[in-house]
Amino acid sequence: MKKTLGLVMAFIMLLTYCSITVAEQAPRKLETAADADEFIAVFLGDHPEDLEGAWAFTAQMGAAIKQLGGLAGMAKQLAALGTPKTILPAYEGKVFGTKAFFVPCAFSVMRVDLILAVQDGAIAGLSTGVYSGDKAGEKDAASDQYDSLELALPVPSLGELPGTLTLPKGEGPFPAVVLLQGSGASDRDEAIGNLKPFRDLAEGLAQAGIAVYRFDKRTYVYGVEMATDTQITLVDEYLEDAVGAVQLLAKQDRIDPDRIFVLGHSLGGNAVPAVARELEKAPVKARGFVMMAASPRPLDVLMREQVDFL
Repeated sequence: MKKTLGLVMAFIMLLTYCSITVAEQAPRKLETAADADEFIAVFLGDHPEDLEGAWAFTAQMGAAIKQLGGLAGMAKQLAALGTPKTILPAYEGKVFGTKAFFVPCAFSVMRVDLILAVQDGAIAGLSTGVYSGDKAGEKDAASDQYDSLELALPVPSLGELPGTLTLPKGEGPFPAVVLLQGSGASDRDEAIGNLKPFRDLAEGLAQAGIAVYRFDKRTYVYGVEMATDTQITLVDEYLEDAVGAVQLLAKQDRIDPDRIFVLGHSLGGNAVPAVARELEKAPVKARGFVMMAASPRPLDVLMREQVDFL
């Protein structure tokens, strides 16, 4: 009896020990900026493979890591950036509508943000983005020639889209331009790497006496919510927001509502004729339109050409 009791007690102790061990080894959730700092410090260190099993990853992210040869393989892909010199503290934000942590990193060759996308505490993505480390202290050299105001665009079905209204100095009223990005999820600057063509346009035009309104695309802000919608058309991606932007702009004190133009770049330019038709039904119409680098070929033909090229 004593021997049996001893075996039972030993078994219970073994089960307890195993459960504690499993609990101790359960993958951690990445929930705070401090967690992101810790993750990136190891990722950029000598043994990024130590992160595997220690942190929670989504199934899709786990499969991607495996395909790239583990986290060590992913870290090697950053070799072109050089060696890490400065890593600034992480901060929370959103990318494509998903919670994310941005870690500004200055490498010996290039400066970028390392971006950790997170879903319910599990790491869903690790990518690079435009370096944001200078934002806290940056001062535009031409800021004495224009004003920049945050102006969100309401989207009744989703919420709102963050936007920026760049205004010339003075009381106005000023002519204004609404900028529409090209295809894909794009922020208000139409940023690609360190290039921000829409910001450059906005600042240059404002210095020339023309106000500019630019805003983040729906697919950039609400990417997760729209990812499962297979019926998205130009109406959802451009028309409704372009019309709404013109109406919003016309209500601003320093804007001349009779001199509002719409500029579309690439696919945004292809959407301009449809935007023009929709604005004919709106209370405030556009004075004119600009199609910048729009394709003269039908969209289905253009898509095939691009896929073949890639």
